[in-house]
Amino acid sequence: MYHTQPPSQSAEELLVWINRQLEVISAKQHRLAHRKIALQEQATRLRLGASPAMVRLALREASAASSLALFPIPRSERSKRR
Repeated sequence: MYHTQPPSQSAEELLVWINRQLEVISAKQHRLAHRKIALQEQATRLRLGASPAMVRLALREASAASSLALFPIPRSERSKRR
């Protein structure tokens, strides 16, 4: 589960390691919360009749903003937007 092994020398080093792991988890939770909101918003747009191409575009833009790769827009749908 852990990407690094906890240090075994001292309680202070172990505490530093634990705090760093907590920071990493917190940062991941923050990114996931933003991704979840973006996905929920786009699911709502789809249910309300938005075009799948526009929803994919919005997801790609959100992905680029948060540096998470989502879904590429298929070539067949790129030409429909023009």
